[in-house]
Amino acid sequence: MPLFKIQKNNAKQIKTANFNYEKDLQNLFENNLEELLGLTFIDSEFQTSEADRIDTVALDDNGSPVIIEYKKYKDQNIICQGLFYLEWLLDHKGDFEKLVETKIKKKVKIDWSNYRVIL
Repeated sequence: MPLFKIQKNNAKQIKTANFNYEKDLQNLFENNLEELLGLTFIDSEFQTSEADRIDTVALDDNGSPVIIEYKKYKDQNIICQGLFYLEWLLDHKGDFEKLVETKIKKKVKIDWSNYRVIL
């Protein structure tokens, strides 16, 4: 679906461009999380194990954890990957709370009733 910029009752189609790398999309989102999704950025490439990293960790305005995973191409495994990270999050609530405190330099009450994964 095309996007349009409207100025003084005139619509002009915005040309779209693809990202060369998945990391470019991730950087754009992380630098603008508040404006794009209303989220507070916590960490990037958060290591859950020696081999696994969550692309972006954030909090919503209610203090609920949000995990974001980016893919440049359609990938059937992204659902499994998101569920794996969600399982890790729920099994490591203390680690997550410590990460949040360390990154934003204050104690935050985490709302564990409304966590999300965005793929």
